[in-house]
Amino acid sequence: RSDVTAEVAASERADRLARVLDEGTDYLFLVEATGAISYVNDAAQQTLGVRGSSAGGTPSFLMDVLDADSFEFFHDVVEPILGDEGMWRGELSFRTQSGNVIPVSAVFLAHQNEFGRVESISAVARMRIEPRPVR
Repeated sequence: RSDVTAEVAASERADRLARVLDEGTDYLFLVEATGAISYVNDAAQQTLGVRGSSAGGTPSFLMDVLDADSFEFFHDVVEPILGDEGMWRGELSFRTQSGNVIPVSAVFLAHQNEFGRVESISAVARMRIEPRPVR
C-alpha cells in the first residue's frame, strides 16, 4: 500500500511540475537527435511560433528557432560540448517566425542512450534583458 501511495504522490508532483513548465514564461524545448523539436511549451509556441511533433502536424526544427549565427555556434561549439560534458549554458539568439531576434540565456542538457550517444536534448531559455545605465 505504501508503494502505491508514494507512486501516486510522485505522479502528482510530476504533473504539477509539468504544468509549471507548460505555463511558465521561459521557453522549453525537447529536441531529437535529428534536430526535430518533439515538444515545446506554450511560451515557445506562442512567442516563437514553433510546434513540437507531440502537437501533431509538421514539427519545427532547432534550426527554425536559432538565428543563423546562433545555429552555426550551436553546431560548432555547443553540440561537441553536449557530447562530452552533457550540459551547456550560455547566450544565443532565437528567431521568431516573423524574423524578429530575441536574445536568450539558455541551458541545454544532453540525454544519452546506453552507448553514450546523444538521443535528445532538453533546452530551457529565458529572454535576456539588457541592463540599463543607472542615472
